[in-house]
Amino acid sequence: MITAIREVRRAKGMTLEEVGRACVPPTTAQTVGRLETGTRTVSVGWLNRIADALGVASADLVKLPDRADLPVAALLDATGAHAPRRAAGCMRAGSVEQR
Repeated sequence: MITAIREVRRAKGMTLEEVGRACVPPTTAQTVGRLETGTRTVSVGWLNRIADALGVASADLVKLPDRADLPVAALLDATGAHAPRRAAGCMRAGSVEQR
């Protein structure tokens, strides 16, 4: 999961240590740093703890990829699901042909 933990923490002017201490239960600056860099997996529980410590909604810490970068596995219409119409590679959401 790509997060904005570092960006939000810096915008709030907090150090890794301050965020760690503000977590309930408290955690270490090292753990917060690992969550920021993706060295440690960010679970929903961690996301909620960090968001509470930063005083933001957990949704504010999640970065979603641009829709154009999402792979399209199937197209849905009134007749059902259909494979994308590109011979080479997987289509992207931004290039879906209309039926």
